Amino acid sequence: MKLKPFLLFALFFLAFSGTSAAQNASADSAISFRPYRNSIYIELGGNAVFGSVNYERLFPYAAAPGTTLALRVGGFFHPGNNDSGVKNILIIPLESSAFWGRRAVKPELGFGLTYLQSYSVQDDLHEEGYKYTEFLPVFRFGLRYEKPGKPYVARLALTPLVIAVLEDPGTYMPPVLPWLGLSVGYHFGKQK
Repeated sequence: MKLKPFLLFALFFLAFSGTSAAQNASADSAISFRPYRNSIYIELGGNAVFGSVNYERLFPYAAAPGTTLALRVGGFFHPGNNDSGVKNILIIPLESSAFWGRRAVKPELGFGLTYLQSYSVQDDLHEEGYKYTEFLPVFRFGLRYEKPGKPYVARLALTPLVIAVLEDPGTYMPPVLPWLGLSVGYHFGKQK
């Protein structure tokens, strides 16, 4: 009769003495994935109003795993033609944003300033040239698609433009202009 308690103890000990494979961190693909450090992409609409070519530097945020901070600079230039009345336009968007999550589609929030300059060149047939400069604050509420381990990125965002100053006081513009941005690009430079 003393054999039954011993067998029960031995079975109980064997059942709970092993380790669980689910707790093994080396098999977790989200932890072993090394994210990219840089992005280049083209954005239609967005912070640059018409569109822009952009460079973005990515920084994983260690305090919140799965969160990445991004700093972006871009540019757009449209050479104008004084004969047709089109002005030269230079736009430089600067932005910082954050996105988070371990899925392919991640929410993204950001804030930036867009430098906008339009100017005309002085020539013999027209009046003197003029220059108009403005800084537009821009917000970003969007989604970012990037599959882990793949170098491609796509973004869709609502980027409302805050119109601070108007060139022509006779025209009515809303103080906040709703705007959308669509981006496609490429990641490069994996972290070590």
